[in-house]
Amino acid sequence: MDFFKNKENVDKYIEMVKDYDGTWLINKIDDYLEKECSLLELGMGPGTDLQILSRKYKVVGSDNSSIFIEKFNKKNTGIEAIYIDAKEMNTDRKFDCIYSNKVLHHLKKSEFIESIKNQNKNLNQDGIIFMTLWRGEYRDEIMFDGEVRFTYYLESDIKEIVEKDYNILCLETYNECDKNDSLLVVLRKK
Repeated sequence: MDFFKNKENVDKYIEMVKDYDGTWLINKIDDYLEKECSLLELGMGPGTDLQILSRKYKVVGSDNSSIFIEKFNKKNTGIEAIYIDAKEMNTDRKFDCIYSNKVLHHLKKSEFIESIKNQNKNLNQDGIIFMTLWRGEYRDEIMFDGEVRFTYYLESDIKEIVEKDYNILCLETYNECDKNDSLLVVLRKK
């Protein structure tokens, strides 16, 4: 799945999401995280959320697409953006929060589970994961000419995956495109 490793695809994606405003979602983090805490964004894409997050937190952006990182770094010199594979979490750094907005659904279920386990080692004590996912009966769909994976989860799936390593602070549905089509998940490291 190399969709975002192609400059033309990245440019199309940036155009598609240019009017997206995740401020309402980002403001929910305030319920769980104090200002100036350290935060890693997984799958920053064009960096829209990262820029908003940087107003309150000490942020580092990441993506597994060097194209997104290069484009972001050309326009934003004050915010660090690095390559991280969300499945492997190939960094030794630790954060108070790991944030991902509709990113981890691009992983196979086994990779999602691996990512959640690996994120644990990158969280400070009492650190949180703040993520959104597409909600639905578990299924794994490949779209965009076989280039992009979409995996759907129900609340029960998330509980089963995270219960060993995390306390669930929030597991609620919200509407993004359709009624109750999305999940907001906030987890605290045990």
